Amino acid sequence: LLKPEYEDKISLSLIPYSEDVNIGPDLFGTLTTAPYAVKDDATADSSHDFSHCVILPDSAFSTTTWSNSASYRQVPHFQWNPTFTSDGSALTADITEPVCPHNSYERIIPLSQDKVELNNAISQLQPRAGTSIFLGLKWAVNLLDPSFQTNIAALPEGVIDDAFEGRPSAYGTTDNPSSTIKYIVLMTDGQHDNSNRIHEEHYDDPNDVAHWSNFNWWYFYNYRAGGSYNKPISYFVQEQFYTATTGDTHMQNMCSAAKEQGIIIFGIAMDSTTNGQTQMSNCASSTGHYYETSGDELTEIFEAIAEQITDLRLTQ
Repeated sequence: LLKPEYEDKISLSLIPYSEDVNIGPDLFGTLTTAPYAVKDDATADSSHDFSHCVILPDSAFSTTTWSNSASYRQVPHFQWNPTFTSDGSALTADITEPVCPHNSYERIIPLSQDKVELNNAISQLQPRAGTSIFLGLKWAVNLLDPSFQTNIAALPEGVIDDAFEGRPSAYGTTDNPSSTIKYIVLMTDGQHDNSNRIHEEHYDDPNDVAHWSNFNWWYFYNYRAGGSYNKPISYFVQEQFYTATTGDTHMQNMCSAAKEQGIIIFGIAMDSTTNGQTQMSNCASSTGHYYETSGDELTEIFEAIAEQITDLRLTQ
């Protein structure tokens, strides 16, 4: 899509997602945010700079509109999943797959036409635990919805090319069609998973932040908490903060809201489950916008999507 003849016309946003979406420090700085939890005396909070994910209310997934009047809590730097030694023989304390992805290449890249930047980020992506498709979809919609213009305008100078000032542009109407067409290409290798979080009272000051940056949950529970405190998992962890069923519901609501605004959605189910394929197929704009693959045809699928986009663009 980023050919010389489309310079300053086509902008692409890259939204990596696994269990959550790291929006990066620049976008994070445009939001009104709050710590995950604060001690009762309000003298110590759980803000951190390891990553930048925020918790969205259920209502956010039934509309394309973004609210800047709300305050969004930061997702803790916490890993539920175990990490093992290279031979798989023992647990380690390492934080390799926290709820909020923490590597710089896993951050959102908004409204870009920088092929080098986009390719470098994509080439570094690694498989991660957790599949929250609905969160990836929501942030894709945010970066297409005109209600997010204020946030894009508030980004530091140089993050967005001057040519993209004023984006995301307004939606068109029947009486006043837009000259801009908006697309989402949504890809997954599975279906929604349950997502677990640490209880707020165990993540409400800098000491807790430091603690959970040194231990993933299963190492801590097996080698520290289990023997020392003899506490059940539920004492520390809020299991099923999101469920797979909740994820499916949020996703379909978000797909419907986006399509009602004229956003065209391509869905790619790569080696997915039966339910994952159903969810993706229902989300896509039509049967012609949905693909299933074991991975071998992925390059051809993206080329076909790019051809559809450019053909439609040129005919209008």
